[in-house]
Amino acid sequence: MANFIPAVNQLVSSLALGGQIIVAVLLLAVVLRGKDNGSVEFVEKHAIKLIFAISLGAVLVSLFYSSVAGFDPCFLCWWQRIFMYSICVISGLAVFKKDDSILDYLITLALFGGLIALYHVYLEYGGVAIIPCSADAAASCTQRFIYEYNYITIPVMSLTGFAMIGTILGIKKANG
Repeated sequence: MANFIPAVNQLVSSLALGGQIIVAVLLLAVVLRGKDNGSVEFVEKHAIKLIFAISLGAVLVSLFYSSVAGFDPCFLCWWQRIFMYSICVISGLAVFKKDDSILDYLITLALFGGLIALYHVYLEYGGVAIIPCSADAAASCTQRFIYEYNYITIPVMSLTGFAMIGTILGIKKANG
């Protein structure tokens, strides 16, 4: 069963790389062309659906890694999951109810989740711990289960998800 895990790692890492490219392209589109841009208009129109899809994907990947691949989440991973899972539930309800009034809640969750992910990436790449990783966790916060493209790890994937959600929310709030 573990034979397909490297293929999943490659696929998910490629999706993270694609997500990073999408964030860069969207930010450039906003800066260079403003609101009069097809991609910006698409993101604005479908923001909640896109956020739900991204967060659902992140939830499923995190569950795959812990339940199927057997990667124990560390203390910081649990906190990132709390924020991403909350985004998934709230955005899913918003899609179902066709309600855009939850943007401020999603922004708050994405901001805090992204900050935790950024700190986790900092630690994983050798940063000095400001807040130590809990000794009670099954895995160390600096342990790398995945290392694709010479930089993509699980915390980098998490940070990418939060950056995508934050970018979409920024576009929606600025243009909506």
